Amino acid sequence: MIRDKKNIDALFEEGLKKFKEHPPVYAWDKLDKGLDKAKFKKSMVFLRWMAASILILMAFGAGYYYAIY
Repeated sequence: MIRDKKNIDALFEEGLKKFKEHPPVYAWDKLDKGLDKAKFKKSMVFLRWMAASILILMAFGAGYYYAIY
């Protein structure tokens, strides 16, 4: 039984040795758009963190201002 498996493996290996699958024409466009989305998401996360930190600093500044006066 193990020999049969080896023969089947050899059969598929020989049959598919020269096989090469070509990607569809639209694949590169789709991949490029996906990469642009990833960059956009990263920049949005960074902007959100910056906005949150500025908001926190402003809140502490306002609290300090009203505590002094």
